Amino acid sequence: MPYGPTDRRDGRPALRLRTLWHRCRGAGAVLLGVALLAAAGAAPARVPDDMAEERAYRAARPCGRAVTEDCLRSVQATVRGTVIREGPEYT
Repeated sequence: MPYGPTDRRDGRPALRLRTLWHRCRGAGAVLLGVALLAAAGAAPARVPDDMAEERAYRAARPCGRAVTEDCLRSVQATVRGTVIREGPEYT
């Protein structure tokens, strides 16, 4: 009796390599999907903190002559140039 890819010597069918590959690929897809769902669910958790910080910025009063409390101070500035620090000389 010839032994094919699904036959064993004892007559029981063997798990085909293709079936095993599909199971592993399916399990990997499920794990990836769960990880993506967890990341998507964690992102909105930061929104209330960001909103509170923005509200505090908008509610801040301008500073007077003496800076004794938490206030909003505006400063005049001019940008004369930029430096990109991702070049080979910075690594």
